[in-house]
Amino acid sequence: MPTSLPKRAAKPKKKKGLEALWAAFVVTALVYICSAVAVNIFLYLFSDKICQVQENVLSDKKLLLLVVENLTMTSGLLQKSRNEAKNWFNALNSANNQRSNDVNSLMTKLNLLNATSRQNFEKIISTPLDCLKAKSVALTRLSNGKKYLFPTLDTRRNWHSAKSYCSQEGLHLANLKTQADIDVVWNETKRLGQGDSWVSARDFGSTGQPEFYWQDGTFLASDSALWWDASAKKSGCAEIQPSRDNKLRRYGCSNSQRFICELPAEC
Repeated sequence: MPTSLPKRAAKPKKKKGLEALWAAFVVTALVYICSAVAVNIFLYLFSDKICQVQENVLSDKKLLLLVVENLTMTSGLLQKSRNEAKNWFNALNSANNQRSNDVNSLMTKLNLLNATSRQNFEKIISTPLDCLKAKSVALTRLSNGKKYLFPTLDTRRNWHSAKSYCSQEGLHLANLKTQADIDVVWNETKRLGQGDSWVSARDFGSTGQPEFYWQDGTFLASDSALWWDASAKKSGCAEIQPSRDNKLRRYGCSNSQRFICELPAEC
C-alpha cells in the first residue's frame, strides 16, 4: 500500500494581508505620482493660459469694482438730481402760486381802478362846468363852512364886471343871506384890509321901488335887518364896508371897487 504524501502546510493569512496592503500603497503612490506628473505637465503646458486667465479674472474684478463704483456714484448723482428736481419743482410751484396771487392782486387793483375811474368819470360828467372851473382857483374856507375868493388888492371892478369875473372862475358874487355869513366875511375882509367890496344882491325893480335879489334869485327885502340903512329906499347894488359896521350897504353899481366871489353850494 503506497505511502500517502505529506500535506503542504497552509500559508499564513497574515502574509496575504500585508501583500494586499502593500499593493494598495503602491497603487496609491503610483496614482499620486501620476497625478502629480499630470498636474505638472498640465501646468507646464497651460501655465501661460492659466496666468492669462488669472490676469483676465483680476482685470474683470477691477472692471467689476469700477462698474460698482460708477454705479454707486451714478446712484448718488441720481439721488442728488432727484432732490434737485424736487426742489426745483417746489420752487416752480411756489413761484406759480406767487404769480397767481400777483395776478389776482393785479386784477383786483384793475377792477378797483376801473370802478374808481368810472365813478370819477360819472362824477366829472355830472359835475357842473362852473364847479370844474372853480377847482383851479385858490379858495379860502371860512368858519361858516363856505369857500370864498378874495381877489388881489389891485383888482377893482364895477358890480357887473365883478359878476363876470367870478363867473369866469366858476364862482358867483357872494350871497350873504344871513347875519352870520355877513359877520364871517366882514371879519375876513377887515383882516385882509380889503376895503369896500361888492356882494351879489342888486336892485331889479322896475316900478321905481327898489327890489333887491341875491344872485340865486332869493328876495332881499329893503327893510331887512341885514341893511345898515334899512329904512332908506335907495336903488343900486349891495356891498359891505369893513371900515364901518358889519351890515349891507347900497352903492351905485357903476363904481369900481373890490368884490368877493363864492363857490356855488352844488360844488
